[in-house]
Amino acid sequence: MSKIIFIIGTSTGFGKLMTITLSKEGHTVLAGMRGTNGKNKTVAKELAALANVEVVDIDITSDASVSNAFEQVLSKYGGIDVLVNNAAVAGFGLLEAYSIEQIRQMFEANFYGVIRTYQDVLPSMRKARKGLIINLTSGASGHTLPYMIPYLASKFGVESITEGLQVELEQFGIENVSIQPGVYLTEMN
Repeated sequence: MSKIIFIIGTSTGFGKLMTITLSKEGHTVLAGMRGTNGKNKTVAKELAALANVEVVDIDITSDASVSNAFEQVLSKYGGIDVLVNNAAVAGFGLLEAYSIEQIRQMFEANFYGVIRTYQDVLPSMRKARKGLIINLTSGASGHTLPYMIPYLASKFGVESITEGLQVELEQFGIENVSIQPGVYLTEMN
């Protein structure tokens, strides 16, 4: 059965690969990315040319952008069967070399961005009494590795959200899982 799948973070890497693969399987894929008329214009056109794909401009660091994107999608499709939180900002280096603002920006994308998507998708999933939310975190989540402290802290926060919400959401028929990918060559690394 064909699903309505909203993937956040589709301009490169796993998100782009998921968009291509799932659209070929006949699912309707909403390919969320920022800068569809700017830095990601070329990839937005590439994905929009695929059957079953609609590109949605969304900046997960902006409350208004996330709300507008979900309002647009829910208005057009009536619901979302699967939400994939894939967008992320990586960072590698000495903790003391990061500015607080750099760490804050990483958490805005990796942690608060996920919360924003939950706040906008959950009312419709609760009403439908079904849904699946997939959060891509890190194979190293829950471990403290040198040179990756802010990044892994933000991803471990998403693991905590995922685990806690699984219990809250099960009574509504909503599944909530995380995928912890290992090292895989993408534009992120």
